[in-house]
Amino acid sequence: MDKSMIGDLDSLPEADKLRMAAMIEQLQVRDRWFIQHVVSWDNTIMTCTSYAVVEGRKE
Repeated sequence: MDKSMIGDLDSLPEADKLRMAAMIEQLQVRDRWFIQHVVSWDNTIMTCTSYAVVEGRKE
């Protein structure tokens, strides 16, 4: 992560550094989960759309 985005963590007390690290980790986990589910949903939509197009051509 770019240090300019979060400021100077070195000046914080150790307890605050640990809290910040835990919050950042939580956000990263949430973002990874969100991205995985968006990709999964996108793949489902593409599969359904492809199936509909193929079935529509058969009729």
